Parts: sequence; C-alpha cells; structure tokens
Amino acid sequence: MFYDLRKLLVMRTVKDHYNDTFYMFSVRLVKSFINIFSKLKLYPFLSKIPRSVLYTISQGVSHVIAGDEEYKTPIFETIDNLMGYYIDKKYPNRKQHVKDRILYHNFIWMNLIVFDVVLLLPFLNKYRRVKDYFEISGLKHLKDALKKGNGVLILSAHLDNYLFLFCIFALMGYKTNAIMEIPSFISIIDTLEGSGLNIIPSPQPHYKKLNKFAKSKIDEALNNNEIVVILQDFAHPHYTMIEFFNELAYTPVGVVSLALKHNTPIIPAFIESSKNETHYRVEIEPEHKLKIEGFKNKKETILYNSYIINKYLEKRIRDNFIYWMILPLYHIRKKSLSIIKDNGKLAINNIYESIEFYKTYLMKSYEINRNDERILEILVSVKEKIEVLKTEQLEKKKKFSLDNYRNK
Repeated sequence: MFYDLRKLLVMRTVKDHYNDTFYMFSVRLVKSFINIFSKLKLYPFLSKIPRSVLYTISQGVSHVIAGDEEYKTPIFETIDNLMGYYIDKKYPNRKQHVKDRILYHNFIWMNLIVFDVVLLLPFLNKYRRVKDYFEISGLKHLKDALKKGNGVLILSAHLDNYLFLFCIFALMGYKTNAIMEIPSFISIIDTLEGSGLNIIPSPQPHYKKLNKFAKSKIDEALNNNEIVVILQDFAHPHYTMIEFFNELAYTPVGVVSLALKHNTPIIPAFIESSKNETHYRVEIEPEHKLKIEGFKNKKETILYNSYIINKYLEKRIRDNFIYWMILPLYHIRKKSLSIIKDNGKLAINNIYESIEFYKTYLMKSYEINRNDERILEILVSVKEKIEVLKTEQLEKKKKFSLDNYRNK
C-alpha cells in the first residue's frame, strides 16, 4: 500500500511544490550514483574522503549558484526580514556583503548535506559505526520520555543535516518515523530507509487516501511507543497561519495536537556538523512542556502552544542562521492566503467575497491576543449591510436596463 501511495505522490511534478530549490534529492541521477557506488563496493573508501575536500568542492558549487541574481532576490528579502535588524546593528556599513556571505555559506552547507547522504549514509547503514561519527548529548531525556509508554515526538527544524537527525535514532536501534514530503526526496528514500527509518508521507490537502494512511501510521507509531520526528519550521499553504519571525506564516500544528491526543512528550533535538572533519553532534533537550490550562477550547490550546514553539524555533534559527536549509524557501512559507482578485466583478461583489475570505482567514490563522469573536461579529454585521446594498444595486440596475430599453 505504501508503494502505491508513494507512486501517487511522485506523479506530482517538482513544480507543484512551488519552488524547485531544494529538490536535488528528487533527481534520478542521485539515486543512480548511490546504486553505482554500492555495486562497486566503494563506500568504505568514499566515507573516508576528507571533509575539507568536500567543503572545497561545495565552495565552488556555491559560487555558481550564488551568481544567479534572479534566484538571489527573494532570499535577500528573507535575510532582510529575518536578520536585517541584527545585521544593521552589528555591521552598519557592510549589510550587502554580510547578506552575500550568509547566502554563500548557506549554499555550501546545502551541498555538504548532499555529500553526507550520498557518500556517508549508505556506509553507516551497512556498518552502523555511529560512535565513530556522532557525539550525542542528552540521551537520558529521550530514554525517560520513552519510559512513559506513549511514544516520543522529536521536535526539530531544517537546521544543518536534519536528514541525519532523522536517521541517527534509527541507526541507534530506536524505532523511528519521520514525516516527509516524498516527492522532494524520492531518489534517497531507499537510502534513508536503509538506516531503519520509517518514512510517513506528509499529509496533502487533496489526497484523502494519503491523509488517512499517514494519520493512521502516526497514531500507530505513537501507540507502539515509537519516535516520530516532526519539523515545524516550514509548511505549505494548507496549514494554519501562525506568527513566525513577526509575520503570519504557514505552520504545522501536528506536534501539539499529537502530543495532546496521545499524551506524548515533546523532545526538542538538533544536529550540528563539523566544517573540518566528518563529525556530527546531536543535542537532545529536556521535554518541552505544553501549557494546558486557561484556554477556551482545544483549538486555542493547540494554536497557542504552536505559537510558543514557533518562538522557540525562531531563536534556534537566528543563532544558526547560515545552517537553516529552509532559507531559500522561506518566502513561500510566509505567503498569505490568496485574496480575492478583481476579475472584472462589481466592487460590491468583491467586498462581499473579501468578507467571506476573512471569515475563513480567522479560522485558518492565529495571532496571540486577537479577539476573533469580536472581529467575526463586525464582519457579519458588515456582510448583512452589504447584502442589502447588493440587492438595492441589483434592483436599480434591472430598472435602469428596462427603462433604457423602453426609451429606444
């Protein structure tokens, strides 16, 4: 069944995902290289390529990518929006230079992730030499959380080699699941699963069969006291809009809703890789406690706690900004719901439809201390008055047309 669902998802083109920046792992050539290296039994050799060599190659590739002006424009806007204040404060006369360096180093790290997955992960999958490459702190927090018997939700972000973060727990023998966009990583799915990782396809707005399957697999994993890894720093437009870096941005609320549903502890975890050697440090933090009391309903509880997690991730990302792999895609996440377009309609019809839009917008977004009930009350009141005006305008239009016809 999972194969059929994967096939269904792959039918969607990369462009369906709004931007092809991050989809190097959807290129078939990557899978071909992995298969060739495996057949030739080259991985014991490839895993020993010095990090400095891979870093130098990544620098060259980064120079090429960073030279595309059209590609850079939205990324520079993101850097301005998220880090502009801090750059101005620390480097008042060198802002453009700093932005260039941030972009350049971000691309370097992106390339290093590709090398890690293609050259090292298959070796780790076969030989399981985790201790040779990984330093793990805070493992006690994970073990204590698993003792509760309700599974563990690993909360993280697209920081550094987040794909290795998915795999490390599986390589250590823990039953681990990761929620992922299958089409974006189709060429390395088998490699990721080779670590023991179970991949659950990310829910999609128009695929009911897929959504039912994904939800059942997540519930099953937590009921079996397994790990589920969720990244909350990026989402596509079918998610809820919650404040992130002082703007409303699409946000997955699954971490909080699943924690409440299954009474599952949330454990933040992040990975940091070395520039000079093939070494990775995994930091597992104490349980993130949710605020449960003082809310009107479950929805408000979920939205408030998701907002708090966003704020927590903001600090993490700012402190590790060049390692944030979502930087080139952030301008997609922050896009608002599409507002009604004119399309030649009467002004009063556009106003009426805009009211309907904002009623939906209130349900699909969250801002702390926003009085939704009062706003909705005002919108309904305005809508009723607009309906009266629409009727009057329509009657006058009919009468005018009839009178004009009679005068001819």
